[in-house]
Amino acid sequence: MRTSTLSQNLVLRARIVLALNAGESPKVVAERLGTTTATVFKWRNRYTEQGLSGLQDAPRPGQ
Repeated sequence: MRTSTLSQNLVLRARIVLALNAGESPKVVAERLGTTTATVFKWRNRYTEQGLSGLQDAPRPGQ
């Protein structure tokens, strides 16, 4: 049995940031990774403002 140490969400966020850094446009990144441009912009902005820690899930209210 193989266990993943990284969440798939975190992997997607890292791929978004790396693709943007490589010069791909947000639209191309979104299409290639199967997400929306809004998601690409969200993670680009979080990374720009907070660095790598910005790619982690934010704490959510609740239990």
